[in-house]
Amino acid sequence: MAHLARLRRRMSPEERAAYDERILAIRTVLELADHRRKRRISQKTIAERMGVTQPVIARLEKPLDAAWRQPSLSVLSRYAAALGLVLEVRLRWAA
Repeated sequence: MAHLARLRRRMSPEERAAYDERILAIRTVLELADHRRKRRISQKTIAERMGVTQPVIARLEKPLDAAWRQPSLSVLSRYAAALGLVLEVRLRWAA
């Protein structure tokens, strides 16, 4: 982790913001997938509730895949709703 922190410090403010946004999206997707598995809900069921196909959910749940595309807040919110959860966004002062 120290290596990543050093690398992050070397980034421009724009690069840091993009990096932080991607990390937040990855953490959110992994947390949603974890909730889905703990509730024993299939990807197919989530897909049906969201109005998409199961492969869309499978791709969404693989954030470390090179082809992964960062989901929008709308997609994350719909996934959360399909689980019976509410996605909350909080604002705080930057450090």
